[in-house]
Amino acid sequence: MLNRVSLDNPTHSMEIDINPDGGYQGFDESFVPPPPNVYECPICLLVLNQPMQTVCGHRFCKGCIMKVMREGRPNCPIDNEALEENQIYPDNFARREISCFKVRCRNHERYGCEWVGPLKTLKEHLQSCDFGMIPCPNNCGLQLSRMEAKDHIDNKCEKRIICCEYCDIKVVYKVFNEHRDRCIRFPVDCPNACSIGMIPREELHRHMEDSCPNTVLKCSYKEFGCDFEGTREEIARHQASAESTGHFNMMVNTIRTLKKSQDQQSPSLHRQVEMDRLNKRITDLEKVVDNTSKLNADLERKVDGLTQTIKDNEKMILEVNARVWNGCIMWKITNFRALYQQAKSGETAALHSFPFYTGVPGYKMCIRVNLNGVDSGQHTHISMFVHLMQGEFDSLVQWPFPGSIILTIMDQDAPGEPQHVRETLNARPTLQAFLRPKSTRNQKGYGYVEMISHAMLESDSRGYIKEDSLLVKVEVKVSNR
Repeated sequence: MLNRVSLDNPTHSMEIDINPDGGYQGFDESFVPPPPNVYECPICLLVLNQPMQTVCGHRFCKGCIMKVMREGRPNCPIDNEALEENQIYPDNFARREISCFKVRCRNHERYGCEWVGPLKTLKEHLQSCDFGMIPCPNNCGLQLSRMEAKDHIDNKCEKRIICCEYCDIKVVYKVFNEHRDRCIRFPVDCPNACSIGMIPREELHRHMEDSCPNTVLKCSYKEFGCDFEGTREEIARHQASAESTGHFNMMVNTIRTLKKSQDQQSPSLHRQVEMDRLNKRITDLEKVVDNTSKLNADLERKVDGLTQTIKDNEKMILEVNARVWNGCIMWKITNFRALYQQAKSGETAALHSFPFYTGVPGYKMCIRVNLNGVDSGQHTHISMFVHLMQGEFDSLVQWPFPGSIILTIMDQDAPGEPQHVRETLNARPTLQAFLRPKSTRNQKGYGYVEMISHAMLESDSRGYIKEDSLLVKVEVKVSNR
């Protein structure tokens, strides 16, 4: 197949792509029906591309006739009449006629696309044809048709971003197995094969220590000489059985032995020290005798209650803290170099700021930053997006979100006048990103895939990265409708 038409403005004008040698040839498209022979170039035998007419009345593609004139003899290829370049004129009538001839999609024969339309709209169609081949937007290296792209990106691409169902952290699918091997919330089997079943990895140690029925424990009277070991149930039966009378005898014998040892201490400079040590040991052991399992249970209940109270207070503090920003925040991304390298290696896909409100009442939102970029900004830019979140005042504010958001990457302590990088987002009510969130954080964000280039970010003449930190300012202006 030869050159293709390039239609930058298909409804008004038509231009043609240029071959590497600088020439043009006719259109090798599937016309429906085939154009009349008068529109065929006698040189390339294809439909005229940028038709030109000579003074002797013959039509040629512009590229074809010019190549003949400049590389061959200056004569008309049809009647061999002498011909100068200034005797060749654009045939605008033929050009308009040809641009309206109907052609089939180039993907018809191979993939079965049924589109038929004017030649001048062919490029516009090809840019959206479901059967057209495009590279995977995630840069996984595959070429696929547009109709296959969504399923590939959502379900098959090894570089797609997925959310761990156990800890809600977003990771690249390709390294998900590595994440799962260290995910703190991933369910694992108890090593003791107890009846509890699967347990989150971070809770396994506590389960083994505090509640696993199959954990092997030592008798609580081990300090007095009892060497019995068994499960919690076996320990309880052991201590409640007739053998418990032996525990009392063990305690009495231990105390007698210690007192006897105390009495047998020879007088010396260290006698008082030894006596104090023995007295303290006796006192400690007597306290252990009085300590019961009920006391342990009471302490565990109190600890659990305090732990839950701390979690509730932390949640309340985060919610209250989000309200004090009033739509204007400064987000300091520390340890930037390490996070930047993790993003480049694919280990960390995105960073999210702390949540903040635009007011009280107001909208709750956060900022997402992809340090290695996405889409057209991948590997070359930082990408930055705004995500609306479910908030306490969603039933009191207007939806979709109305207003504008100013994103700024601060130039910190750079010489001369600071050159902050600033972009303004205006809300578009038809986009899902500005609708009322149906989950904790709206999956759709809105922002810039090319917020700042990596080259500009790392420039020695500016201070975008200062003390291994990047400073982002966000200003939200809510408009009244």
